[in-house]
Amino acid sequence: MGRGNAFVGCDGVKKHGDGPAFAHGGSGIILSRKAMSLLMQNYEPCLQKYSTCWAGDIRVSLCMRDLSIYLTTNVGFNGGSPDAYLFWPENACAKPFTFHHLKPKKMQGLLELTLYGGQITFGEVFQGEKAWGNASSWEEDVYRPGFDWKTILDVEAIYCRDLCEKELECVSFTWVPKDIGEEHNSGNGKGQCWTKKTMRPGEFRRGARSGVFPS
Repeated sequence: MGRGNAFVGCDGVKKHGDGPAFAHGGSGIILSRKAMSLLMQNYEPCLQKYSTCWAGDIRVSLCMRDLSIYLTTNVGFNGGSPDAYLFWPENACAKPFTFHHLKPKKMQGLLELTLYGGQITFGEVFQGEKAWGNASSWEEDVYRPGFDWKTILDVEAIYCRDLCEKELECVSFTWVPKDIGEEHNSGNGKGQCWTKKTMRPGEFRRGARSGVFPS
């Protein structure tokens, strides 16, 4: 079990998705005792067969594939830290198992969250990340770019927010004014609206409005 990823340049694979999914090593890999035993029994011939492949986690997954051991992927395994970009699951109640590239301070913070409330959810981790704008349904001067779902022109910011709130698939929105002026800085002027099916990290942008509806 792990985080499924695609690769190229090994085992004759030239296009992402054509080869078997491999478990990203930095996100963590869980193997059963039986799978580990089979892997170790075939370690030497497999090592020789895939010695030119990069990287190690791809070689491990190809060795398991040859033994008819296939990956079960799970969103709980993450290839980045909580304050870096990553694909947040649609279900905010999903539980994270691992994060990659964690610094000591971040490790301590996640430990404290776990000790305080038991098994934490992605929603709790997200709300605790100041780097993500401390998400709410109305954020002033916050711009959340990328992964746009729908684009609506010439609307007010409040319309953009209401539209996202009404649509079940909409998780977040961002709106920017046509012009920078007192009226537009208040969100009352017309501008461009983007709705999204995922949560994106926020950044400062004068006059922009954003919001998140994770549940």
